[in-house]
Amino acid sequence: MATKTQGCSGLVYYPGSFRGGHDCSRRGKVAREGKLYCYQHDPVKVATRRAEADSKRKVDYDSARAIYARQAAERTFCAGVQLPEGVTLKELLETTRNGGIELMTIMEKFEEAQS
Repeated sequence: MATKTQGCSGLVYYPGSFRGGHDCSRRGKVAREGKLYCYQHDPVKVATRRAEADSKRKVDYDSARAIYARQAAERTFCAGVQLPEGVTLKELLETTRNGGIELMTIMEKFEEAQS
């Protein structure tokens, strides 16, 4: 087992460098699998921090994907569609986003334009 005066077994890398890292200069305080680590490089805490960061990134990624999917669906929906007079594309999309609250009035305008 390592002695308490030994340094951390973690490696520190220079930002933007592809060279190998150097040993952490802090004293080791947490023993994991026979090696000492400082609190920053403790493998358990590193795994916890990475899991939290990954979950936050996944939420951001999923919300961005939903926005892009919605925009793609709107482009597909609106391709080649002739809108009735007095109805803008923005108005049509807003009503469909709001759950179709005013969709009936738009449909009525469309039917009037057809006749």
